[in-house]
Amino acid sequence: MNKYLVSTIGSYDASMDDILEEFKTSLKEVSIEKLDLGVIKNITVKFDNKFEKLCQISVFNVKTPYLLHLLPVDNKMLKTIESSIRNVLSHVNINNDGRKIIIQVSLPNSDKRNLLVKKIKSLGEEKKIKLRNVRRNTNTKIKKYIKKNKKPTEYEHKYTKLTQKSIDSVIVSLDKMLLQKVKNIVKI
Repeated sequence: MNKYLVSTIGSYDASMDDILEEFKTSLKEVSIEKLDLGVIKNITVKFDNKFEKLCQISVFNVKTPYLLHLLPVDNKMLKTIESSIRNVLSHVNINNDGRKIIIQVSLPNSDKRNLLVKKIKSLGEEKKIKLRNVRRNTNTKIKKYIKKNKKPTEYEHKYTKLTQKSIDSVIVSLDKMLLQKVKNIVKI
């Protein structure tokens, strides 16, 4: 195999993996089944011109999978923390009693669930478009290389089939994740 073509396929696979990871992250942000502590702990808060993760500046008191109390280290941070949480999590109710922030999942009605399903499907379609663009760019590089170096067209067919096979497997994974997320939303 040609080193250039192998490296082109390798960078293609890496790009597809990045897109799949982006999709996983996007799906985590569209969460209604329970509070996702991993997302909440990693919310970044700007206070006194410094960025801190929420887990570093507050104590978490989990009451239920749908209810969380946050106790900031400094009460002056309450408004800033509340604002940062609102920017990241749109599906929760946030209350501030002056000492702590209460985060509660608002379970959506059927209309809101349908909107969330549409949003998830839209995210999936955006990632599929990105994947197709990466495939197109990779195939273009392969074709240019084959033409420039006067290689047989069998190489072109071989490597474009490899890129297609890779994208097919990634799209199957993406569709499985999408379907599972939709099932979780619809069953509530």
